[in-house]
Amino acid sequence: MGDASSPTTATDLLSASVQQSANKKQGLGRSPLGLAGTTMQEHEIRCPSSDGDHLQTAAGSHHRLMQPPESPTKYLPLLAQQQQDHQPVSKSNISAMMSVPPSTLQDIPRAVMFSPSNAMETPDPKKPEKGATLVWRDLTVTLNGGKRGEAPTKLLKSATGFARPGSVLSIMGPACSGKKTLLKALADQLPKNAKLYGEILLNGFRQRLPYGTYAYIRPDEELIESLTVRELLYYSALSQLPSGLPLSKKLSRVDASISEMDLEDLVSVRIGCSHETGGLSQVERKRLSLAVHMLSCPYLLFLEEPTYGLDSVGSVLVIATLRKLAWTRRCTIVTTMQQATSHAWPLLDQLCLLSLGVTVYFGPSRGALDHFANSGFPCPRLQNPTDYFLGVIDPNLDNINSDEESGDQTWSQIESSVALRTLEATFQASSDFGLVQSLVVQLCENEGPILESAGHAGLLMCMSVLTWRSCVSMGRDFGYYWLRLLLSTVLTLCIGTMFYNLGHSFNSIRGRAAAIFVTVAFLGFLSIAGFPAIVKEVKVVSQEIANRRSTAISSKFVFANLLASIPFLLVLALVCSSISYFLIGLHPSFSHFMYFMIDVFMCFAIMDGLMMFIATILPKVFEGIITTLCIQILMLLVAGYFRLGDELPKPVWTYPVSYLSFYTYAIQGLLENEYTGVTFPSNIPNAPAISPQVTLQTTFQVPKARIGKWENILILAGMAIGYRVLTSISLILFQALTLHKHTTSRTSSRPSQDE
Repeated sequence: MGDASSPTTATDLLSASVQQSANKKQGLGRSPLGLAGTTMQEHEIRCPSSDGDHLQTAAGSHHRLMQPPESPTKYLPLLAQQQQDHQPVSKSNISAMMSVPPSTLQDIPRAVMFSPSNAMETPDPKKPEKGATLVWRDLTVTLNGGKRGEAPTKLLKSATGFARPGSVLSIMGPACSGKKTLLKALADQLPKNAKLYGEILLNGFRQRLPYGTYAYIRPDEELIESLTVRELLYYSALSQLPSGLPLSKKLSRVDASISEMDLEDLVSVRIGCSHETGGLSQVERKRLSLAVHMLSCPYLLFLEEPTYGLDSVGSVLVIATLRKLAWTRRCTIVTTMQQATSHAWPLLDQLCLLSLGVTVYFGPSRGALDHFANSGFPCPRLQNPTDYFLGVIDPNLDNINSDEESGDQTWSQIESSVALRTLEATFQASSDFGLVQSLVVQLCENEGPILESAGHAGLLMCMSVLTWRSCVSMGRDFGYYWLRLLLSTVLTLCIGTMFYNLGHSFNSIRGRAAAIFVTVAFLGFLSIAGFPAIVKEVKVVSQEIANRRSTAISSKFVFANLLASIPFLLVLALVCSSISYFLIGLHPSFSHFMYFMIDVFMCFAIMDGLMMFIATILPKVFEGIITTLCIQILMLLVAGYFRLGDELPKPVWTYPVSYLSFYTYAIQGLLENEYTGVTFPSNIPNAPAISPQVTLQTTFQVPKARIGKWENILILAGMAIGYRVLTSISLILFQALTLHKHTTSRTSSRPSQDE
């Protein structure tokens, strides 16, 4: 038996695939030829079902997938090195070309990486396919114009195709080709100003995608960077999986996802911002995102640009992982790709090429080379096929000059519109197009099971998980808590020493008010240090809302975040109040000190709620910080210190701005707390002492109707909760504005020609 790392003949190729093609972790056996599936033991896989984990055998369903790959000569136009040596495509050859050890790709069975799927085979009407079969026919998507009277724009034109279990469909095309529109239409994620015509059938029925039966993964998935890999998966499992599923099965799904995505060595590593700072690399983050979404065992997996931001090695690993998921989980995977590297091209399964919303090719990826050659655009031997395909159909490359010195008649000498019409006509006249149309009709008639959701996590479980997750994240985030604690401690020390031991003289009346105002105002300003951490959390929950299509999670997150922040803000308020209160020498009563601390705590809670609300509207950190700062300055101006209440202009500044400023109630409550029960000597000799009522109503013009420090605390508490409610409403509106129209917008009518 030859060395698996250097196969040179077809016999050696078969022998080389013995190299752990059957993954021991998944229980695959080896056949005498080294290809899993001939004499292998039945492999049990986890499949999604309405009653939790359901085990079914995959040996029979994958028999065709496990057959020996097609002749490697189809790869010869791509792999120039192997073309000259007449070597077949193998994992060892690909790993050598990419300068990575063969063990990097050893986990993935050879049949999964290189064999064609059964997507183009005729379905058996007597045996409905297990999983999710997605079919679309004459699909057209138009986008309403932004101005009244403007004609709708056609983003997709009469697209027809299908995606079957166990296959990976890659949708490719240049910019503005409609590939993302097609993906969003299939995933029912179109925006509200888009209109869809045609049919989209799931297992032969028109049905919505229930929760847990699908996953939509964006290229910029947000991950909680302060959590470890295992913690993120554990919290995700508890908050996603149905409450009826036992905890042991939830933990087993976490372990299975870790093993499946090859994250065993990273379970205790914090996700972090980047690989350079000790976190995960881009490829590892992609695999972790896949692991999070695969916890619910979805039937359908939609991915936007899964290779975005990755190098050639990372792209190969991600595509190979997707093929592995399709093979082991019997998932139906649909993904968009800008392009594939020459190393990733042999791993592509099904291919859909789009340009200007028109389907140029649909079928096996290897057949695209023949299609372009039959249309008069053969791919050069030493060129990446996807680069060449996109170059032919990309209208942005029309102005590129051809190579006049060589005199070659290349695609750059032909306008893209001509090439596009030629490719479209050739494809519609080909046998591949007829096969696609025939399969679409058969798959529409071959009705399968209606997908049902397994259920959601319970309210108590979800609230508990979100609260604890936020608590852990806050404690580990230096910017949210520790930096604020450090800066606030230094600030209160400075204020305390500056206003040290004011005493009870007449001059201390103004000094105490100034110390109280400066302490509350500047501690509020320092709260902005936690804004970047809050923005990250809001992005994560916005992503979770979009993925789960449930507005209930917004309110759960908002109030779970409030509960999680209470211990941190209490400690912060206790430290700052203890330093400033006793250094300044404020009211000696302990009850007055407790009120001071509660007032400061309420200000912190309000600031967190205000920043969270702003973060939902302005998710960019710089814009959010500037906006928060401006709002705070306006609130301070009308708080009654720079201008007394009676001196403020009545319209706007008194009503309603001063009543909306939380600093107004916070400072008035602290002034009453400080001056109640304390008299100060008059600056006039032999004059009576100044009473608290005179100090509050005359000196600071605090209205008598507002004198009630505990009423001020209640108002502050209401504001803290009110900002959280506004945050929840903002997240709900965010979902309403960004989510799609549901199946009510799916109509079989055809658009008019003038659209």
